[in-house]
Amino acid sequence: SGEKIDATVVISEKSVTFTATSQTKVYDGTALTVANTATPTTGGDLVSGHTASFTCSATSVTNVGSSTKSISNVTIKDGSGNVVTGNYNITKNPGTLSVTYKPVTVTADSATQTYNGKALTKSTFTNTALVSGHVITCSVAGSITNVGSANNVPSGAKIYTNSNKTTEVTSNYDITYKNGTLTINKATPTLTLAGSNKTYDGKAAYITGTANVPGKIYYNTTSSNGSYTVNLNNQWRLSSTISNPNSSNYEGVYESFSNYNVSNDVATMTITISGYKKFSL
Repeated sequence: SGEKIDATVVISEKSVTFTATSQTKVYDGTALTVANTATPTTGGDLVSGHTASFTCSATSVTNVGSSTKSISNVTIKDGSGNVVTGNYNITKNPGTLSVTYKPVTVTADSATQTYNGKALTKSTFTNTALVSGHVITCSVAGSITNVGSANNVPSGAKIYTNSNKTTEVTSNYDITYKNGTLTINKATPTLTLAGSNKTYDGKAAYITGTANVPGKIYYNTTSSNGSYTVNLNNQWRLSSTISNPNSSNYEGVYESFSNYNVSNDVATMTITISGYKKFSL
């Protein structure tokens, strides 16, 4: 006769992991709120025909930053609607709600002028799109007076939610700065000369003149008796402050010659000097 043996069959829980679906967006001034989304993934999926319900919760995020998205109240049902949650070993992994920086580029404007003895500056700038309604302020620093180029540098941008500038939201933007360029080109003067004949008196004879750029033209002669045609060529400078003659052929305090385009034979005139010896300066 056969012997009856009792046996115990153990059905273990099915492991399933629910992971809250992370959410992210670029800062746009509105709140990122939680969506009730998660995925049963690691540890195995649900038994065929089974469905799950759950609740996701998180603190909404408006400014750049994040909050934890958690899962709770997981309920699993079979195809007949019976609750079978107890047959599962459930692990719940959180996700995140994240708002990232909005990129914006601030570019200082460039400017160009012909040399006129005055500093060239440009305080304006452009920027890429902000959140609708937001306004931006920015400092721009740069200056150049003589011929050449210099950077026009933007810095210290601040962004506000409206034109009243009561609420600053700069910290929600990733700001990139780009320099502009300030350029001064050489001036091409038109020279108008004036001079008179004189008798040598121990003082320098001047050819004087004006130009369509700042200052006056001075050219000292050191010739002895005779009538001379003085070709200025590149032998002149502009000066707004005139001092006593010195031992060179120039008078006064002169601006940088590099600021002007001066071709040969820009101007000539004749001055007659009467006397008995060469000028001594």
